[in-house]
Amino acid sequence: MAHIYRSEEAKKSLGQVERAMPTLLDLIEKYVQATQALGGVKPSPASPLAGTRTLEVLHEFLTEDVRTWQDESPAQVAIDFVAGMTDSFFVTAFNELFFPAGVG
Repeated sequence: MAHIYRSEEAKKSLGQVERAMPTLLDLIEKYVQATQALGGVKPSPASPLAGTRTLEVLHEFLTEDVRTWQDESPAQVAIDFVAGMTDSFFVTAFNELFFPAGVG
């Protein structure tokens, strides 16, 4: 615990995580809400999550891990999904969803 989560290296990243977390949670929550409104049908390809690995993992989470997700609060589903992310997947998901892919 002390060497990983309370290390000086981890403390350096804390501000970044505190800024990124609400942004990622909000996007996931809105996606879950839209999907619930459509009765479990994936929202349009115009969704910010469309075509991403993050979306694939989210749908696997919804269909295999949280089978009652359509009855849950979208905020709680988003919290549960992000809470289950590894640190590296959190960074990957944030980069995939909020930064443009390289051109060329």
